[in-house]
Amino acid sequence: MELNAGQQAHIKNIKLSMECPKGFECEKSNFTKLPKVRDLGITDMVQCLSDEPEQCTFAVPFGFGHFCKCPLRVYLAKELKI
Repeated sequence: MELNAGQQAHIKNIKLSMECPKGFECEKSNFTKLPKVRDLGITDMVQCLSDEPEQCTFAVPFGFGHFCKCPLRVYLAKELKI
């Protein structure tokens, strides 16, 4: 995926503001290895569609599902539509 300078800067700022237990492997894969999510219109979260969300430190259980609160994954889903 080709990112413009603004997108690259935004991703860099997100990374500086957080810790990733997986070492940002999503970025290392050029954003091809991402957990599946769905944007439901919640500002800082997306719905997690992963098979094992409880394995993720960013997963928040809610009802019968989970929400993802990873700032980088949320940005990718909401702003870049990936």
